[in-house]
Amino acid sequence: MKTITIYNVAFAVITLFTVAAPATIAAQNNTEQQTETTAEVQKKAISLTNIHEVNISYGDCFFANDVLLPYNYTTFGIFSVTYQYHLKKWLSVGATLSYIPSHKEHYKTIYDNTGGDDFLINDEHTTLYRNNLSFATDIRFYFYNNGLIRMYGGVALGYMFEFSKDDFKSNIFFQPTFFGFSVGKKFVFGCEVGCGLKGIFNTYIGYKF
Repeated sequence: MKTITIYNVAFAVITLFTVAAPATIAAQNNTEQQTETTAEVQKKAISLTNIHEVNISYGDCFFANDVLLPYNYTTFGIFSVTYQYHLKKWLSVGATLSYIPSHKEHYKTIYDNTGGDDFLINDEHTTLYRNNLSFATDIRFYFYNNGLIRMYGGVALGYMFEFSKDDFKSNIFFQPTFFGFSVGKKFVFGCEVGCGLKGIFNTYIGYKF
C-alpha cells in the first residue's frame, strides 16, 4: 500500500512538471517577445523625434565682398534661414534662404571750365544700395552623429537674385560645405566651413522638433 502511494505521488509530481514546465517556458517567451516589441516601439519612436530642424545663421563677409558683389560694394555679413529634414541618421535634406545687403559710396564732382579755369560747381555724395537674395536646396551627409554631436559635409544648389534701384540680375550657384559641426538635442549650436552664399565661415543657432 505504501509502495502504491509513493508511486502515485511520484507520478503526480512528474505529471505536474511535464505540464507546468512548457507553460512556464511559453510564458517567459511571451514576456521576452513583448519586451522586444516594446523596445522596438520605443526605438522607432525615438527615431521619429527631432526630425525637423530650423536654423538661423550669420556668415562672414569676406567671400561676398571679394567675389559675389560688384566692384566697390561691401556688406557686413550674410544672413540665412535653413530648414533640414532628417531622413536617416547619416542623411538630411532641406532648403536655405539667404540675404546679403550691400552698399557703396558714390561721389560725383562737376567742374565748369568755360572761363579757362576749373571751377567747382557741384560735389555730390550718394550711397547706392544693392540686395542679394538666394534660394537653394541642400543635402547633408553626417559622418558622425550620436544624437548630441554631429559632424557633416554637404552641398547646395540654387538660384541667386541681385537687384538694385536700376539693375537686376539672376544666376545659378553651387555651394559646397566642406565641414560642419553642431551640438545639441533640442536647441542646436553649430558652425560650417564652405564656399558660397552662406560665406566661407558661418555660425548658426537652431531648434529641432
